[in-house]
Amino acid sequence: MTPENRDCNKMIQAHPIYRRVVDFIHAGKLFSGIRHVDVALSGGADSVCLLALLSAMPRDFSLRAHHIRHHLRQDDQLDAELARKTADILGIEYLQTDLSWPGDIPQSNVEENARNARYHALFEAIKEPETSALALAHHGDENLETALWRLGRGCGLEGLCLAARRIVEGITLVRPLLMVSKDEIYQFLRDNHLKWAEDPSNQSHDYRRNRIRSEILPLIKSEAMSGACLYRSLMSIRNDAEALASFAEEFVSRFPVRAGCWFCPWDVWNSLKLPALLQVLRHAARAVLPGHCPDAQFVSDAQQMIQARAQTCRQIENGHIHIGWFHGGIMIWSENDDEKLPDIAFEIPCQDLQIRHIGKLTCWYSVPESPLKNTTSILHLDAECLDGPLSIRAASNYPMLRSSTGNLRKTTEALRSQGVPDKWISQWPVLCVSNRPIWILGGMRTLEARPAIPGQKAASFMMHWQSP
Repeated sequence: MTPENRDCNKMIQAHPIYRRVVDFIHAGKLFSGIRHVDVALSGGADSVCLLALLSAMPRDFSLRAHHIRHHLRQDDQLDAELARKTADILGIEYLQTDLSWPGDIPQSNVEENARNARYHALFEAIKEPETSALALAHHGDENLETALWRLGRGCGLEGLCLAARRIVEGITLVRPLLMVSKDEIYQFLRDNHLKWAEDPSNQSHDYRRNRIRSEILPLIKSEAMSGACLYRSLMSIRNDAEALASFAEEFVSRFPVRAGCWFCPWDVWNSLKLPALLQVLRHAARAVLPGHCPDAQFVSDAQQMIQARAQTCRQIENGHIHIGWFHGGIMIWSENDDEKLPDIAFEIPCQDLQIRHIGKLTCWYSVPESPLKNTTSILHLDAECLDGPLSIRAASNYPMLRSSTGNLRKTTEALRSQGVPDKWISQWPVLCVSNRPIWILGGMRTLEARPAIPGQKAASFMMHWQSP
C-alpha cells in the first residue's frame, strides 16, 4: 500500500458512515467464510462509495474491483476510465469485462437485457464461489424503492425487500450499504474527494423505478421519523421473512425429495396453518425444481387444488411442475425421465418391500373372524386366488384390465382416475399372480381378486405411502 493509499484510508475511516457500515457488516456476518470479494464497480456514486469503504476496513479477504462495460452508450468508455482510476487510487486490483452483443444492440427490454448480461459476466469471473462473494452497492433508498416496486407488482414477504446476504446460482451476494442513504453516499464522496459518473438514464422518467425514486420516495421519507428508521423497518421485514423461510425449509427437509418428487402425509400437512402452508408449498416447489420461484398466485391456486383433493400443473422455463392431492397426502413433482420399473418377485409374509416412487408394501396371511374392509392402502384377498408366484410389474404390461365388477377398462384411464401422475402411468406398480394382474397398487382391483371370506385363510397387502 502506498502512502497515498494509507492517507486515503485514514480519511475514509474517520467518516461518520464508515463505522455504521462496518458495524452492519459485522452484525450480519456478511463476509463470514469469505476469502475473496469482487465489487461490482460501475463507476457510479454507489459502487465507488462501496469500494472505498471496503478498501479501508480491516479484512481477511482479498478485494477486486470488477467493471462491466456494456457498450450501450457512446460515452461509457469514460465510466470505465473513472472506475480504473478509482481502483488505482484505492490500491485495489481491477478487472474489466467488455460485453458484446450479437447483431444489433437490443432495442426492447434494454435495461433487463443489460442487467442479465452484467450479472452473468460478474458471476463468470468468480472462480471459487464456495469462498467468494460479489459485493453490490444497493443502498437504503434503493431497498425502499424495491419494496414499493414489488408491492405494486405483487409479492410475498420474502420478496419484498433486498437481503444483506443471499446466495444466487451458488454465488454469495452481499449488500453492505442497506443502512446508508443516497444523500449520505454523495456526501461521503465529496468529503473524500472521490469522483463518480452519473448514468443519464437515471434521470429519465421513462423508467418506472426512476419515477418512484424522484416522486414517491421523497414524500415517504419526509413523512418518516428518519431514513434510518425506514431502513431498519425493511431489515426487520427481511429478518422475519428469513425466519419464516428457515422454518419452511426445515419442514420441507423432513420429507426428502426423491425421484424428483416431494410428498407430505395429509395429517402432517393439515397440522399447519394456512400462511405456513403457502410458505411450505413455495419452498417445496423450489426443492423439487431448484431455481424455480413460484409466484403467490400459483401457490394460492395450488393450495385450493389440494383442499379440493385435485391436482394442478404449471409450465415453467425448465419443464413442468405439478402440485396436488395424492394418496393420503400432497405431492409436488417435476417431469423428469425415470427408469423403468423392474419386475419384483416376493413371497408372503413380506416386511416393507420397497416399491420405487410410492413407498413400501407389507403382506401377511391371517384367518379373519369378520369381513375385512379394502381401502386405497390395504387389500384383503381370499388366499386361494393366489395360485402362483407373486410379483410387482409395471402397468405398461397390461393395456386393458377387467375390474372387480367385470367392467373392461383401459389401464391408463384407471390410473388417471386415481390421481397417478401421467409421467408414472406406464411404470406404475401392479400386484400380479403368475403375471396375472390382481391390484393396481392403491387403486383398482381386478376380477380375479376375490375378497377375503371370514373364517378362511386371507392374504393382506398394505401400502405405506411415503415420500415418492
